[in-house]
Amino acid sequence: MSAVRMLRRSLLLCCAVVVVPASAETSVESAAGMEQVVVTGQKRAETMQEVPQSLSVLDGAHLDAQHIENYADLAKSIPNLSFTSLGAPGLSNIEIRGISSDIGTSTVAIYLDDTPITLRNNAFYSGQSEPQLFDIKQVEVLRGPQGTLYGASAMGGTIRFVSNSVNLDQYEYSASSDVSGTEHGGANYRVKGVVNLPLVGGELGLRVGVSFSHDSGFVDHADSAGNIDNSGINDNETKVVKASLAWKPLERLTITPSILYQRTGIGDTGLVNLTGRKYTTDKLVTENGVDTLAVPSLKGEYHFDWADLVSVTSLAYRHFPRTTDGTYFNSVYIGDYVDSLGTTGLDGNLDGSQLGKLPGPVYSAITAREFTEEVRLVSAPYDPNGSNPFTWIFGLYYSESNSFGKSSQYITGFNSAVNSIYGLTAAQLLGEAIPNDLFFKFDSHTKDYEYAGFGEVSYNVTPDLKITGGLRYLYARTTSLGTSSGFFSGGGVPTLKVANYHALTPKFSVTYNVESNFTVYATAGKGYRLGGNNNNVPAAYCAKDLATYGLTSAPKTYGPDSLWNYEVGSKGTFLDGRLSLNTSLYDIEWKQIQLDVPLSTCGFDFIGNVGSARSYGLELEAAAQLTDELSAGVSGNYTHATFTENVAGLGIAKGDQVPGAPRWSLNLWSEYRRKVYNDMEGFVRLSWQLTGESHGTFVKSNTDYKRPPYNLLSARVGTTIDRWEIALYGQNLLNVYKIIQRPSDNYVPEGYTLQPRTIGISASVRY
Repeated sequence: MSAVRMLRRSLLLCCAVVVVPASAETSVESAAGMEQVVVTGQKRAETMQEVPQSLSVLDGAHLDAQHIENYADLAKSIPNLSFTSLGAPGLSNIEIRGISSDIGTSTVAIYLDDTPITLRNNAFYSGQSEPQLFDIKQVEVLRGPQGTLYGASAMGGTIRFVSNSVNLDQYEYSASSDVSGTEHGGANYRVKGVVNLPLVGGELGLRVGVSFSHDSGFVDHADSAGNIDNSGINDNETKVVKASLAWKPLERLTITPSILYQRTGIGDTGLVNLTGRKYTTDKLVTENGVDTLAVPSLKGEYHFDWADLVSVTSLAYRHFPRTTDGTYFNSVYIGDYVDSLGTTGLDGNLDGSQLGKLPGPVYSAITAREFTEEVRLVSAPYDPNGSNPFTWIFGLYYSESNSFGKSSQYITGFNSAVNSIYGLTAAQLLGEAIPNDLFFKFDSHTKDYEYAGFGEVSYNVTPDLKITGGLRYLYARTTSLGTSSGFFSGGGVPTLKVANYHALTPKFSVTYNVESNFTVYATAGKGYRLGGNNNNVPAAYCAKDLATYGLTSAPKTYGPDSLWNYEVGSKGTFLDGRLSLNTSLYDIEWKQIQLDVPLSTCGFDFIGNVGSARSYGLELEAAAQLTDELSAGVSGNYTHATFTENVAGLGIAKGDQVPGAPRWSLNLWSEYRRKVYNDMEGFVRLSWQLTGESHGTFVKSNTDYKRPPYNLLSARVGTTIDRWEIALYGQNLLNVYKIIQRPSDNYVPEGYTLQPRTIGISASVRY
């Protein structure tokens, strides 16, 4: 019997054991209402109800229960969060409310605690860093522009991964393991452990966590004859170490150095052929890589009676060398080019197709370092019984980032193939020697400086009515230098490019407490994204592509884009705390959008500011304690994000949908918990996640233009015994096979699929 089948039968057996009628001994007083959730997304501790904007929070227990491990999993659970993936960890682009772009500066700011880990995308686009979600207190997703507090990369929203803090007074230990089997794949496993040590009671403490995970992969590789020659090629392994030291030398002063180190080895991407056998690819080049992320930081906090002074010094480092398959735009292009010259082979035929069958590996690496320093002063919370109606936050921010990109593009065996097919040398065939089969080499260095001052002031007109105004001023400077060589360089010369930017990003909001447990709000805020410099595009080789856009050369720079977000919403708890309900309506006006403009024939691209768009919609999150033992919830959104003007040459028409955001999403869940005996409790949780159709690109002829709707059914059932928890779980229980995205990986359309049905067992213990 297979491991997957055994786990599936165990899951059904556990369901039969745990789901039993409720006991009459269960007390009504044991019913727990909805707890108030405390968030720090506005850089101060406050309840969700106090924050005048739409946000979602998933705590660590929910992350574990739902097996949320990456951005794709988060997107299924959080309204208006979506993603576009190239099929492997660290290769996803994140979107909120339809504000998306797969190149240039990110539209979503990503933070690990107080450290920004959002890195600039460029010609070596690798997607955003994905820190492993372990020893996490909660994930906070703030929707809408966060330009006042978070700056230029937060025009769509902000995601914050908040780690568990060091406990200075108590020992804590936790460990968990997880073993699962994936259909059409193999065994997966995860091991995690955390220890918290109060070294000097109340003064010095250390928290350390380690994690190791292995995913088996579920995609097979087929050879040129269609025979499977390798299985589970998209396997990956991740090793993580987290450490944090808290030192309290004075009653009012806390100093916290922390570090995260993560290394992910990728066997290959999980992208598949669009037709033919399921979960199969026949590409010629293995697309592997190693993604290393390191995030050291130093946080200092001094508590005055009237305010808190906070300093955060941090560094985000990422190194991601990987291989991609450039056969189409290197080998196939050269084969077609040779045929266009009329050069025949030794057999008297045009044999360019034989060159097109040679593997075209592209070896790329991106290395990014971003140093940041932020100092802020945060007033004491508002006291309705006090005499001061004002609260405020003021701060200064500085960042310096360096992004280094390298790319070497080969056609393996080219020189020997030219000799055997044509009886010529590469120099005789192309007019230029191709040493070591290297056709193109490119190196770039982009350096960004950003200086900013920011502040928000709230005036409590009454204890129930609050007015807030905020403003951020930033100055940024970007320099870039790119050098290229080889046949495809077009004789390019090193070019130093410099750009300067200034921006003001204001925010206004009004909050009114209709009752102590029900709040309504209205907010308006501006989001802004820096522009930048384009890499050189050889006009000679890309003349045909450029002409389709009415250009003779690619633009050397692209400008900033910006938007305004207008939002109203409500947050409240009802029925004695048994029901929580959060709603929001928004309207976003987006101008001068940065988008990638592909030059598909020659294999280059550039970034352009192409038109404007509008995104409006609604979001809803509700959770209810239906009985003492049964809870349920629903969350979802509707989004209408479209271009508002025609863009000549790009095929964009007014009313076309903006790429990225699904029109709607819906997440339904229910959980039943029952005390079985003394310290033993059984539970069952079901969740059904539905995602509507979307568009992957604005190019109507592209295979990713229209993405289909899809749904996933998951379940978890188990028991807690004192400090232990054991559970069986299943994801994609209906084993839905669907290609939900069709990204063009190096201009070759491929498919991104849902992971096949996965059945597993997990165990954890906490002390």
